[in-house]
Amino acid sequence: MKTKVKQLPFKLLLSAAAACTMAFSALPAIEADAANDTYDLWIAGTEVTSANRFDILGDGVFRYDAETDTLHVSGSCTSSGPIIRRIGQERDFTPISYNLLRNTDYKGLTVCVDAESTLTSTDDYCIEAGGLSYFTALFDRPYRTLTITGEKLNLHGAGGFNGIPLNYTDEDIIYTPWLNVKDTELDIRTSGTGIHCHASVYGSTVHINSDTEAVSSYLELNESRVSSPADGQNTDYGYRNPDGTAAKELTIVPNKTYGLTVANTPVCDENRDDILGNGAFSYDPASNTLTISKGYSISKAPRDYCTDNLIVCGIPDMAINVPANVSLTSDYATILINADTEITGEGMLMLTSTCGPGIEIADGCTLTVKDTALTCYSQVTHAIAGGTQYTAGLIVQNSDITARTEGVAAVNRLGSLKLRDSVYSNPSDGIFRNTSVYSESS
Repeated sequence: MKTKVKQLPFKLLLSAAAACTMAFSALPAIEADAANDTYDLWIAGTEVTSANRFDILGDGVFRYDAETDTLHVSGSCTSSGPIIRRIGQERDFTPISYNLLRNTDYKGLTVCVDAESTLTSTDDYCIEAGGLSYFTALFDRPYRTLTITGEKLNLHGAGGFNGIPLNYTDEDIIYTPWLNVKDTELDIRTSGTGIHCHASVYGSTVHINSDTEAVSSYLELNESRVSSPADGQNTDYGYRNPDGTAAKELTIVPNKTYGLTVANTPVCDENRDDILGNGAFSYDPASNTLTISKGYSISKAPRDYCTDNLIVCGIPDMAINVPANVSLTSDYATILINADTEITGEGMLMLTSTCGPGIEIADGCTLTVKDTALTCYSQVTHAIAGGTQYTAGLIVQNSDITARTEGVAAVNRLGSLKLRDSVYSNPSDGIFRNTSVYSESS
């Protein structure tokens, strides 16, 4: 811990020469205390201090930034014990510390790989991190996580990564997220467990080759997917082969996702060319266009359990292209608009909702229907609906729209409705006011 040195004032009768002498003799004491600053971090058995943190082992491979709690790695290191060890101690738990720590953004050590590096531990895990019980880890206590990012990192030897909470139980290891692998490439080749903790992978390539098991706990995959083993199982007790045995070899690859969901399936790089595998939906990120080629239905729930939206649009300025006539049916909103979207195409898009609106436009978003034909039907509520703040917009440009409902109003809760090269045909004297469309004569 850092110790501040406070110098007491000397008597004014002290001579100038003596004062200079005393000031000079005090400097080594200050430097010595500064050198004792520690960070609960060890590299190949060497504790990181304020004195050595700029070149921890003296070979240029490791340096530590105390301001950001970031360990920079560039090169290779071999040891019999852990190469990187971040182990904290239990602190007194008080309501004051609880409130302070609950609101902190501190997430633990970051290992930034500045150039491809290889860490080898002949007898232990290459990286160990932890130091708090599961209870205190819930409140974002220091050392809760360790994040690996940057260039490729190779971990070779007896084990890859080990997350260690003090006073742990099996549940602590399963549910405490100790390791984040973010926007990097991680290669683990080990005779022991590859990753012995709960881990999250963000847009990264991870390859693990283990003699025992690749991972011992649940994997969170974000912008990533498992490419091998095919048809494996992600369980609380590690990744499993299709036959239920522990996967010893595991490969994770980046898998960019988009703000678009079709039939509860997030659209990603892997499935974008045929989202559901039936030729009905495809997404082209270059043109930001969802193409609907065939009809589809996910209407299956009873009316008291209506939750499924068929298409959820969250990509700004996305186009929905309808090249031919298609019919879509869902339990709730057939199309939910969460970002500005345009529907266009030579075909007619026919939407039916058994419990919700055919189209629901979120507050602050605008749907443009341009150069196409659209029919919306709802069995129980509005055919086209906006959000509860009445700030959603609908633009109809050179298009035929039919909105029909068995419920309250065909169109409702909109903040604006603009017609361009289009007119009301039924009612012929239609007018938009107070969030809906009325007959001017009524």
